Parts: sequence; structure tokens; C-alpha cells
Amino acid sequence: MDRTGPRPPDRAAPRLTHKTVNCVYACSPPAREKAGPARTGTEIALTTFINLVGQSMYLKPTVSALVFAAAMACTLPALAGVVTYDDQASWATAAGGTITNTTEDARVNNLPVFDITLDDGVQLTLSPYASIAHAGSVGTGWETWAHSYTGAVYASTNDLTAELTPVKAFGFEIEPANMDGSYTITLTLDDNTVLSQSVAGDSGAKFFGWVGQGIKSFTISAPDIARGFAFGNFFSVADTAVPEPASLSLLGAGLFAMGTLRRKSRMSARRH
Repeated sequence: MDRTGPRPPDRAAPRLTHKTVNCVYACSPPAREKAGPARTGTEIALTTFINLVGQSMYLKPTVSALVFAAAMACTLPALAGVVTYDDQASWATAAGGTITNTTEDARVNNLPVFDITLDDGVQLTLSPYASIAHAGSVGTGWETWAHSYTGAVYASTNDLTAELTPVKAFGFEIEPANMDGSYTITLTLDDNTVLSQSVAGDSGAKFFGWVGQGIKSFTISAPDIARGFAFGNFFSVADTAVPEPASLSLLGAGLFAMGTLRRKSRMSARRH
């Protein structure tokens, strides 16, 4: 079926498809703190970690090791949670930071591409590959893309995997090639987080994205009847790998306190 003119895309209500359980309070006794500035998840996790390790200094070696392991188990999930979004506005609110929207690619239409470099330096390495198309300018190609978008899109007839450089948040739009119906498009992250949506081939691309660090690759898949898909209109928040100042202060204070406790423990042992 030939593609017709664009019409407004479906708007799905924002939802969280993957929940991260913050086990900081589950692993440590509840405490009522004095009112003060809200702390980030990173600060809370590091504070809990430092407190548990500090307390372990007074315990026997075996018990101390168990406390240390429990602290690590509680802290790491709190720092590495990933949440998926099917709505760009909700994603942007959760992502924070500087969001870069990459829409252009100067390469020639239909050229096979194995890599994409976004405007903020984030790099995607594609496997097997995709071909370049341009929304709104390919005749009967992709005029139905969402939001009157006319930037670069990348088409694939097979499931496609992309490795990417570190990001704090990432998202893009996908549309199936077949216009005769709706088809389930699935985004699978390398931590097994999955976001699936039914996308109509004749009513606009839909947004797929996530917020959270540690994702190194993702896979886009669609049923054979969809005849492939195209993706583009990237939104990204690059991971600069610079720790938060407050987190660094907490970590430094914790390490200093642990060293002081260890010295006092040794001095006490010598006196006895």
C-alpha cells in the first residue's frame, strides 16, 4: 500500500515499564532525619554504604565481611536503575541535564551505514547495518513520521543491534515499514529491560527511551509482517563520567572516618 499524507500520531500515556527497587531503606534501619535539602539517590546510597562499612569496623572479621557485602548489594542497584519511557516529554523530565536532539545526517540516501555519531559525541555502532532515508522526502517512504519530522531516519529490514558509548539517558522514534496495520516494535536493552509498543505504519512513529546509566547496547526487533522498520530523531544525555560533588564529599568523608576508626582500633589493641 502506498503511503498517504501524514496525520497526527497516536499519543500513548506515559508509563513506567521497568521499576527499580531502591533497597537502601530495606537494608538499613529506618531513620527520621531533620528536614533539609532533598538528597539524590546517589547521595543516599553512598551514605548508607559508608555507615554500614563504618559500623563493620567494630565487628569480628567474618561479620564485618558480611556487612560489607550487604552494603555493596544495597548500594549498587540504587546507582544503576534503568527506567523505560514511551513518551518523550516524560522522558525529558526524568532525564534532566543537557538533552541533545540529533536530526541530521549528511550522508547520501540509501547508503548502508554501520555507525552513527550524534551531535553530543555519543556513538552508535550498528549490527548488521541500516540504510539512510529521510523522513518526508522519500516519495512514498516515510511521510507519516510523527510531529512533521523531516530529518534523517535509518531503515532496516532485520532486527538490529546497536552498541553505544556511555549515556545517562537515551531515546528515539521508531515506525514499521508496512502501512497495512499495527505491529509490535520491541526495544531490548542489554540488561534485559524490555519496552514494547504497538505502532501503526500509517499514523506516525512512537518514542522509545530509557533513563539510567550502564546500558552498552540495545536491540530493535519487529515481526516479519512489519517488513522492517525505520528509526531516528535521537534524544541523548551523554555520560560525562564526572561524579557529583556531593557524592565525592560523602565518599571522602567516609574513607577518612574509616581510616580514623582503624587507627583508634589499633592503638586500643596495643594498650591492652
